[in-house]
Amino acid sequence: MDGPWDNATWKGKKLGVITVPANAAQKATKFTLDVSAIVDKLDKKHAIYLVAEGDEAEGLFDLAGIGFSSAKKKIEMPVVPTVSIKVNGQDITVPAIPVRSTNANGIVGYDIYETTYKVPATVSAAPAVTASASSPAVKISITQAASKTGTAVVKCDYKGIVKTYKVVLAAE
Repeated sequence: MDGPWDNATWKGKKLGVITVPANAAQKATKFTLDVSAIVDKLDKKHAIYLVAEGDEAEGLFDLAGIGFSSAKKKIEMPVVPTVSIKVNGQDITVPAIPVRSTNANGIVGYDIYETTYKVPATVSAAPAVTASASSPAVKISITQAASKTGTAVVKCDYKGIVKTYKVVLAAE
């Protein structure tokens, strides 16, 4: 608290340590630390630092979120719904990262995703694109491609946040 290191230079105070095992499952996991004995007595604003240490030269972890609770209000880890898209009944890879902004594409948001599906030469009509979600709260709308080398658009609306998936159909 108030500094990233518990020493005279930084004047920080270590609130606790969470040790994640080296062989921990590679999935979203909730870790908790009870710091109520320290923070319940505070009356002003203070900085909180998260310090990650390890042997890895590359990234140690992906932080999916951080939250604070109290004895009166517990916090629940949200579950983000997943979307699956099929072309002619065949699962395609749904991109996890949105299309990056470039001078050429003019994209300024983080809500457009794009993937390509190779249409077999034996197919003459535009492939049918379908989509489903792990949660019924996701509202899905699909605009089918006009031809077998067009682009289908899948829009997924979850609590007012819309993600747009463009499925580019390319000749094989």
